Amino acid sequence: MHLEFARTPLLCAYLLLMPTACGDDSSGGGADTEGATGGSSSSSGTGTSTGNSTSGTSSSSSAGSTGDTGTGTGSTGTGDTGTGGSTGGACAPGETPCDGGCVDTQTDAAHCGGCGNLCGPGGWTCDMGTCAESRAWQTPVAISGAVEGSRPQAAADDAGNATVVWTENFAGWTARYDGAMEQWGAAEVLAAQISSPPVADLQRASGAGIAAWRLISANGKAVRAATFDGSWGMASDVMSIPMNATGQIGTVHTAAGGDRMTVAWLGSIDGNPLRLRASVNDDGMGWGAPVLLDWEGASWGEPDDTNFALDVGPSGFVIAVWPQWNVDMARMVLNANGLGGPEIISSLPGNASRPDIAIDGQDRAIATWEQVEQGGSVHRVFVTRYAGGWSAPLELSANPNGVALAPKVAVGPAGDAMVVYAEVDAGMNVTNLWAHRFDPQSETWAPAMLLDQAGDDINAWSVAVDAAGNAGVLWTRRDANTDPYDVVARRYARVADAWGMVAAVESSPEPANFPELAVDGAGNLLATWEQSSGSNYQVYVSWYR
Repeated sequence: MHLEFARTPLLCAYLLLMPTACGDDSSGGGADTEGATGGSSSSSGTGTSTGNSTSGTSSSSSAGSTGDTGTGTGSTGTGDTGTGGSTGGACAPGETPCDGGCVDTQTDAAHCGGCGNLCGPGGWTCDMGTCAESRAWQTPVAISGAVEGSRPQAAADDAGNATVVWTENFAGWTARYDGAMEQWGAAEVLAAQISSPPVADLQRASGAGIAAWRLISANGKAVRAATFDGSWGMASDVMSIPMNATGQIGTVHTAAGGDRMTVAWLGSIDGNPLRLRASVNDDGMGWGAPVLLDWEGASWGEPDDTNFALDVGPSGFVIAVWPQWNVDMARMVLNANGLGGPEIISSLPGNASRPDIAIDGQDRAIATWEQVEQGGSVHRVFVTRYAGGWSAPLELSANPNGVALAPKVAVGPAGDAMVVYAEVDAGMNVTNLWAHRFDPQSETWAPAMLLDQAGDDINAWSVAVDAAGNAGVLWTRRDANTDPYDVVARRYARVADAWGMVAAVESSPEPANFPELAVDGAGNLLATWEQSSGSNYQVYVSWYR
């Protein structure tokens, strides 16, 4: 059996603090466990990201007076005008003067409950003076075959098209959603043989895409990739090691932005140490020679170490982040490389771990990570922003003395961002899921928002931000009295500055794993996950539209 496909419980909660607790994958001193389902998949038009734990106010104002009518010509009144101003005449009963007209503030989505109270942008209605979403989660649909579909990953473009890739019977598969036809096409084989789950991304504006994976065969070892431009092309080697040569190839991440496709991976050649490498494909011209990203003397635990992240902005600007052992400081420091050379971007006390990164439409980036301190007993979440240079690290952890795990970040094109992470309380029996929103106008982070407090378990999560600054969070949870994991979601409305209620995405009695979230140009969310049928696993999808 290939170890990449083995299912193990993802949340070991507070036991992460013990070096032998989950045995997954260590960062630095081996005190915490990596459970990420792959790299960040955020890109230029909107942002998405996925993470695992091993383990508003509205403004309103009244309209101005219509003035005295009297017996003469009357006046327009001297009172203050409302958001839209007075119409200069009386409105019908039940209507309010707004924006030079008369509206029903009980049903008008542009003046819901009062002049200027906008419900939107898309997918919102005004119901009895209160904004309400007209969109809802659709009935889940299985897109994989009947043979063990697992580890799906989704990406969407601005036109409403989407791609999902997954593993099925040790082959790579994909299915395409046609945004114009609003339907899924038949699943097709992407690669007849793979040795790691495929990862994929789409360029937001053009819809062109990429999928990549690792292949170990009788002919050798390779990082392989296929590109999409209306249809999937033949897979080609980004890097290969002949079978008679020594070397290793590990975790593969990919990202697309502008006219650039990028693949990054861990690998070694001719017995040399593992190094972090990347290759780019510009304008479909083929893969360039691999470039070393990390510092010489890098210390990586194993080829399947997932402790790095990658994103590409709309101009093709690439940033990779990773923690690396610094001998002088005797700890793991956080590093970044924009394909120009590595730099240390955080050297806080303790060990950096499990980073994620997303780039907005102006090539500004936000990186987030865990900082593991006090011998592994404290896990804190930090962020740093890139805008021509990196800002000082800022802590987001809701409880600085708690165990904050696996932060994930998504960024919209205007710079609206959301960081989501889990935190295990001191009682070791409750996992909280937190979100922090970044406002690019004020350049401030909002206070922590508690998204969920599961009595037993929160297992994995994914986050996406659309072009209007709305956000969606998808996660799996298990209540104290039920064994299966369920897929649930919450949505943040930027205009209302408010979160909706937790919504069930699926209600199967069988367990669900590896939730992934993508968002299209209209703000529609696409959820995908793997779910047991009792005898095997299948890949499911559901649109929020």
